Amino acid sequence: MEKAILKRALMYLRDKKIQINEKSLTSAYLSTKEIVKEKKLKDEKEILNIKDEEIEEKDKKIREKLEKGVIIVDTTNIIDTLYNLAEKQQDLLKETDEVLKNVDDEINKDQKDISVLKKVFEKYREKIKELRNKNSKLLFELKKLREELKKIKNDLEKVKKKANIDFLTNVYNKGSILRALKDAFNLYKKYKIRFCIILVDVDHFKSINDTYGHLAGDKVLKMVAFVLKTNLRAKDIIGRYGGEEFLIILNDIEMYKAVEIAERLRKEIEKNVKIGDRVITASFGVSCVKENDTIESLIERADKALYLAKRSGRNQVKTCLDLMVEGNENHKG
Repeated sequence: MEKAILKRALMYLRDKKIQINEKSLTSAYLSTKEIVKEKKLKDEKEILNIKDEEIEEKDKKIREKLEKGVIIVDTTNIIDTLYNLAEKQQDLLKETDEVLKNVDDEINKDQKDISVLKKVFEKYREKIKELRNKNSKLLFELKKLREELKKIKNDLEKVKKKANIDFLTNVYNKGSILRALKDAFNLYKKYKIRFCIILVDVDHFKSINDTYGHLAGDKVLKMVAFVLKTNLRAKDIIGRYGGEEFLIILNDIEMYKAVEIAERLRKEIEKNVKIGDRVITASFGVSCVKENDTIESLIERADKALYLAKRSGRNQVKTCLDLMVEGNENHKG
């Protein structure tokens, strides 16, 4: 069915002498497909007999929608199917040509009273040669289209990636990291796969900006992001949560292991991030998902743990368990 629709679309473009490109082929294909659906055509012969005028009427409307972006189509499959169809046709033409050559050889063996028959064969040989040339040209055009589509897809992937990445630190931006957190939360609710989050805040960041300037502050954020990113497991995710704050999602993990990772990250920042002679440090708040949690409650616990680390002297790792201990101590006091 798909092959017949593509054949008819291509015939239409040729009949109307329309240049074959991504837009024209997509529009003609969709127009033909719509007619097939409306008329409930199932036979290839019926599809190939659709009138050019019918396709042309649909084609105008669909082209307008494509140009306005009302219809968005991934044309890769269309081009690939047509390319494969053309390749098969090319193989068939070669086989036919080979058969004619064999027949021609047989004719040449016996020239008696077969001159007329030979002329017929010569005539068909020329037609096949013409078809083969047209098919070769089609293959070339389709190859170019497929390469263009591949480039478009790659460009779209780059644009999509840029839309998800924080341009300064080269980690996920806030929107992306929150979407990832939502995905982790859904997995936990469905399959009980535990995860923890870490909120990281660069210590005395305002002082860094005031003392060394905003460009130095940007450099610090880049270095901190790099240290965090390169010291995480492959299945963990990091994003810039805002300003000098980062959010890390540790997948499939228990609290004690999350604390170990946070402590390692803290030491790596202290060891590797400097601006001038100044050693840069960061504070960490760790929280793990639990029953009846929401994304907001999970982040809130990590945020409170982070500010407990700040209040306790910075450059520390604190957890939601530390919050409970502090609460008990305050209650006793």
